[in-house]
This record gives sequence, C-alpha cells and structure tokens, in this order.
Amino acid sequence: MSDFTRNQSAPPGRTFSGRDINLRLSTLTVYEVAAVLFSVLARPQDLSYENKKAGYQAALCRLYIEDRAADPEWAVSGSVKPAYALPHPDVVNRQANELERGLKKAMVAGHMAMAFLPEDCGVAVRLPPRMPRSLSALAALAGNDAGINDPQNLQRLIWRPYGPVLHIATAITVVVHHLEPANKAAGQADAAAAPDVDFFTAPELIRMVATLSELHAGLMLKVPQLKAHSDTRVRLRLA
Repeated sequence: MSDFTRNQSAPPGRTFSGRDINLRLSTLTVYEVAAVLFSVLARPQDLSYENKKAGYQAALCRLYIEDRAADPEWAVSGSVKPAYALPHPDVVNRQANELERGLKKAMVAGHMAMAFLPEDCGVAVRLPPRMPRSLSALAALAGNDAGINDPQNLQRLIWRPYGPVLHIATAITVVVHHLEPANKAAGQADAAAAPDVDFFTAPELIRMVATLSELHAGLMLKVPQLKAHSDTRVRLRLA
C-alpha cells in the first residue's frame, strides 16, 4: 500500500448504502476487473441493467485483447474467453465511443469534487485567485474542459448523473496524479482527459482505487456539496 493510502482513514459512521460492485481479482484476469471498474465509472446510469453492463464490459475486454494481440507472445499465451469475440466490431466501436464520453464526464465531475476534499487526500486543487469553492463556480470553471458553457447545464448533465461514482473518480484522480509526473502541478491537468495509467495490467492500482474510493466516500459524508448521493453511492468490493 502506498504512502497516500496508508496514512488516511475513513471517518466513523455510515459510508455506503448504495450498490456493491465486486472486483474479483481472485477469479478474473486484471483486464476483466478493470473493464468492470471503468464501465461502472463511465456508465453509472446503467447500474441496474445487467445486460448493458455486461455489454460495455465485454467491449472493453475485446478492445484490450485486440491491442495486446499485437504482442506475438501474449497472442498465444494470454487468457481470452470466447464471449469477447462475439460482439460485432460496429457495436464494440459504438460502445467504446460511449464509454470514452462517459469516462471524460466522470473525470470532470471527479476533478470538481477534489476541490471540496481535504488537501491531504492526495491532490490539492488550486483555484484561480478570489474564486469561491462553490459548486456553481467550479461548474463554470470545468465547463472549459467539458465543452459546456452553462454551469447549470453542467450540473444537470455531469455533476448529478455521476454523483454515485464521484468517490471512484476522485480515487482515480489521486492515483493518476501520483503516477504521472506531468500531473504534479495540482489542478493543472486536463480534467476531461481519460487516465493514461494502465489499470488493465496492474492489480495493485485497482486495489488502490478501491481503498481510496472508500476513504473518499466517508469524507464526502461531511461535505455538504458531496453528500447528496450517499444513498446511491457505488461501493467497490475487492474479492
């Protein structure tokens, strides 16, 4: 466990009452678990639709397999399930585009949420001088990354829909920040950018996200701007 997870602890009391998502690192390949994680983050609106969730996860797995197949050694030794070869390429491409758009929205929401969390959470978000740490002000600032000029529209299209996974987005923000030297200047990274860190091959990164997301969820209960989704918040469970 890294320093930025070891030295933090969740506040006492209720943290989750929403939906549990199992990250089965003990029985699935790392890329399958990463596909579960990022499909949930990008598409929280589909949490109640098992077929949709499975479709997006399969699309991510297929894209990963196609990418790794360029490695001759992995192509003959990697673990590939026949189900990942079934989706039509057109369907996979459409789902990949939807996941990319959803992931960018989730990271915008996560970047906004980081501004309300204590600095010792791992990323100290620096705001322009005299800018208040209010939701409307942050929505106006994030609009540049999201391409949404109206702060009210940004809250309606991004902030509220991604409320159940805000703590996951902030956890990923912290992990990426600590692993990408270019992100060391806090608050300077493109909030809409999808993470470049390879979660699909590193189980320790998935464990970090699960641990940090639980810590952040507990902290969010104490922040008025962040506790609104406590009853629907997703819980990542390592299994």
